[in-house]
Amino acid sequence: MHRVLRTTIILLFGAVFVAEGVAQLPVDHQESFTGKWSGSFEITPPDGKVVHDSAVLILKQSGTAVTGSIGQSDDKQSAFKDGRADGHSLQFTLDSGKGMHLEFHLLLVAGHLKGSASGTLQGGIVTASIDTKPVSSKNPTIVSPEQKLYNQVARLDKAMFDAYNRRDLAVLKSMFTEDLEFYHDKSGLMSYRQSMESFKKNFQGQTRMRRQLVEGSLEVYPIAGYGAVEIGVHKFYSTEPNQKEKLTATAKFVHVWKKAKGAWKIARVVSYDHE
Repeated sequence: MHRVLRTTIILLFGAVFVAEGVAQLPVDHQESFTGKWSGSFEITPPDGKVVHDSAVLILKQSGTAVTGSIGQSDDKQSAFKDGRADGHSLQFTLDSGKGMHLEFHLLLVAGHLKGSASGTLQGGIVTASIDTKPVSSKNPTIVSPEQKLYNQVARLDKAMFDAYNRRDLAVLKSMFTEDLEFYHDKSGLMSYRQSMESFKKNFQGQTRMRRQLVEGSLEVYPIAGYGAVEIGVHKFYSTEPNQKEKLTATAKFVHVWKKAKGAWKIARVVSYDHE
C-alpha cells in the first residue's frame, strides 16, 4: 500500500504550480469557483487498494473558463487543463505526462465542491473521489448557521479526541450518552459500558494510541430537533515502549451527536472501512 501511495501521489501531485492572482473566495461563493478549496481525496489505483489523502484546489474563473491547479497542499500543485464551469458543475483534466490522466467532474452542493474522477495510471484504470470546502477570508463578516454548526462539532471532536490522546477517561465518559450504540466493523456492537471498559483497558496498556483527523475530511450536517451527524476519516498511531510511533489504522467514521439541555453528547458511532 505504501508503495502505491508514493507512486500515485508523485504522479498526481508531483509538479509544483504557482497560481498567481487567485482571489479569496467570497463568503457566499454562489456563482464562482474562484478561490482555494480544501478537503479530502480518495483514489483507487489499478491494484484496488484505496488511498486516502488531502486535496487543495486553487481556481480562477473567467466566464465559463476555469484555470488553476490541484494537489496535496498549497506548495504541491499540478496545473490542470480544459477547465469549464457550467452552472454549479465544474470539469477539468489533469494530465501529468507521467502515465497519469484523470477527468474530473465536480458539483457544488451545500457549499461543498465534490465529485469524482476517472482515468488511467500507467496503463491501468484509476477512479477517485474528492470533497472540498472553500477556504474563506480570515475575517468573514457573515457566519452561516451551517458554518456555526460545523465549528461547534469540530470543537467537540477535538475535545473528545484530545481526551482520548491524553488517556482522560473521565472526560470521555461525559461525552457519550448512556444509551450509546457503538458499531465497529471489526469488533461488532458495543454499549456505553462496554465502550468505556474498552477505553479503560486501552489506557492501562503500555502501548499508547493517538488519533489524528484527516485534514479536510470532516463533514457536519444538522439533524432537525435532535443534533447533528459528523462524518470523517481518521488515522490511529501507536507507540510501543522504546519504539517509534507508527500508523496502525485508517478508518471512516460517523458520529451522531445529540443536543439535550444545552449539552452535546454522542449517541451513535459507526466506525468502518479499517485499513
